[in-house]
Order: sequence, then C-alpha cells, then structure tokens
Amino acid sequence: MKEMAHAFPWICNAVERGVLEMSLSFKRKYKTLLLPSELLTSKTLVKLTLGTQIYLGEFPPNVSLPALKSLFIDSIVFGRDDLCGVLLRGCPLLEELYVRHRKCEGAPFYIYNPTIKKLSVYFEFQFARDGMSFDTPSLVSLDYSDFALEEYTDMNLASLVEARLDIRYSKIIGISNVETLHLSPASADVIARCVENGLVLPVFKNLLNYLLGVTTNEGGTCCHICFSSLQSLKH
Repeated sequence: MKEMAHAFPWICNAVERGVLEMSLSFKRKYKTLLLPSELLTSKTLVKLTLGTQIYLGEFPPNVSLPALKSLFIDSIVFGRDDLCGVLLRGCPLLEELYVRHRKCEGAPFYIYNPTIKKLSVYFEFQFARDGMSFDTPSLVSLDYSDFALEEYTDMNLASLVEARLDIRYSKIIGISNVETLHLSPASADVIARCVENGLVLPVFKNLLNYLLGVTTNEGGTCCHICFSSLQSLKH
C-alpha cells in the first residue's frame, strides 16, 4: 500500500500544525490499514471522518483525542472492542457519533459512550443477529436505521429527547415453500403489525400444517391452534 505510505507524512504534518478537522477516505475494499499514532493522539482535532471499507489494525492502548467532539465512521472494520473500548474511550469530550455499514462484517452491535449527545446509526444489510444495544446515558438525539431485530438489550437512553427510527422488515419470501409453519404468539403479533403497515406476505403454496400460538388474557397462558391439511381448504 505504497500510496498510503505517501499519505501518512501529510497526515502527520497536519496534526503537528494543529489541524481541527480531518476527513480520511481510503477506498481499499477491506484491506488492513494502520493509522498513524500521531493522528490518534492529536490534542487539537475536533472533527474526524474515517472511511471507507477498511480494516483498521489493532489500536494502540494510548489513544487520546481530548478535543474530539464529532466522529464519523463509514464502513470501517475495527478489531475486537477497539471502537468502544479503545477509540471512544479516548475521546472524553465526544458529543456526536455517526456509524454507517453497508455490510454486516465489522458492524458494531453494542455502542457504549457516556458523553455522546447525538448518535446516528445506519445499517444497510440484512443479517440474522441477536440484537442491538445502546449504552449512552447522555444521548439526546438518536437517528437509527436498521432491519428489525429479535430484541434490543442493555438499552440506556435516560436522557433521550428526540428519536428518528427507520426499522425495516426482512423479506420472508425464502420460507414460502415450507409445508409446516410454526408461529409463536410474539411472531404472529409482529407479522400482523407489519402487514398493517404495508408488509406483503408471500403465498405459501405448499403449506399443509400451520401451528399458531395464542396468548390468552387469563394469566398470560399460551395455547396452540393447529390447522392441518390446508390444501383441502383451498378447494
């Protein structure tokens, strides 16, 4: 990556001169890149933009950006817990964080920071994962775009005032050829709500058995209703 080696002296020179804002875009299609230590210890940098499609090598433990208030990350893959555990921890005055990922690889599913006030998260991929967590007690504004997940755990949004949510629903066309379909009460409820908001369900042409879970009002107990030989009901 010779072109990177030529760029690094310019980056270091800008940092030494007390630059306030820096935008770095390395379109290398997920090749590994090590950022200069001078950049990660800048005492003057207020706004930093990093992109795109780059693997960042392991961060040094001494990351310190004491003046940084805005951080924009576009399709950057961090090692281990380097985003929250190292980079964000070294930004004691951080107020704004922007995270965008077009692919699931490297996308953070847990964001922790005690100081950020504005958080924007845009995930543009469909990928089966357990959930998403935001531990951001000072957050005032949240802009979150993603596909619906099974659960959202460890949510700390005690100061939240404004939220913009773009929660999309994954396509379920791929299961349209099943013969037996089991739906829990929660799943049936989610699908019903999605249909009310415009979700188009596929046609289950081969469906023979449909097991539907129903939660009753008395004690929250659950019973199941089974519809068999659905092919005969079509005639």
